[in-house]
Amino acid sequence: LTFADDAQLPSLNANVPYVACGNEGRAVINWNSGDSGENCYFVIGANKGYGELNVNSGKLQTQSQGLKVGAYNNGVSALNNIYGTASGRVTIRSGAAIEIAGSLDSGWSATKWFSGLVGGEGMGDGLAKSDARYVYEGCVEVFGSLSQNLGNAAVGLGRAKGTLVVDGGTATFQKLTQHDLTGQTVVGMGGGYGRVVVSNGVFETQNGNLYVGGCLTNDLQAFDNKSHVRTPWVGDATYPADLRDADGQVSVVNGSVTVKNATILGKDGVGAIEMIGSAGSFTTKDLELCAGASTLKSADRLLQGLL
Repeated sequence: LTFADDAQLPSLNANVPYVACGNEGRAVINWNSGDSGENCYFVIGANKGYGELNVNSGKLQTQSQGLKVGAYNNGVSALNNIYGTASGRVTIRSGAAIEIAGSLDSGWSATKWFSGLVGGEGMGDGLAKSDARYVYEGCVEVFGSLSQNLGNAAVGLGRAKGTLVVDGGTATFQKLTQHDLTGQTVVGMGGGYGRVVVSNGVFETQNGNLYVGGCLTNDLQAFDNKSHVRTPWVGDATYPADLRDADGQVSVVNGSVTVKNATILGKDGVGAIEMIGSAGSFTTKDLELCAGASTLKSADRLLQGLL
């Protein structure tokens, strides 16, 4: 499916405003158009399918539920899901952009699912029927621009592999706050395998923390619209809370990483930061090494960002 010459997405049902690409079979979306406007969210590769989204020009915008790549379901109803290996890939070409609205409001979207970017989401009832550790896989490649305004972001959640590669482009998370709350960025969570590679590009979290190697669900907050109080993000009932060995790593290859708050390694698993090349930089306000296995490679240059 290709959108070109200022073509727009179709009007969607307000109750189910989503596009599922590769929900069980194989599907590819090419965005060669202008600004899509914010009218839906995207699931790229779900259930037993393969999905691919190529943003070649213009800007694709998502609603508050965000963008899920390589997910255990289509994000709407588990009743019709056929669990199995699913994978998804998103490529943002130079000059093109994806903007994720995200949300920190409680309710269907924020308390049960990440309302933001998820690269590799492995939860769901069907996981108990699988012997494979990593059932779902999601990859996002950024040569242009990826930005998320609100909500949490995860690369490798649950029984999944997630990869985010920023190659000459920019990836910016938590640009805004909501109800005095900030979203968090997690690389590897709930036993997930997460990798972020910043190669001659820019990766930035403007609010919130960067967790590498897991975090606890209580580290993620939402806002209860009824009681007007903060509430922990709890995941859905099938979140693999028993998996405490997330594997996360951020590799900086002559790129730039800036974390406005804290970088936390090994909170609920293994966390590593790797610096490759003499031109790279990693700047963070605070650095916390937890009881889990934490690794700093080229730590002398990494710690310069703390001074």
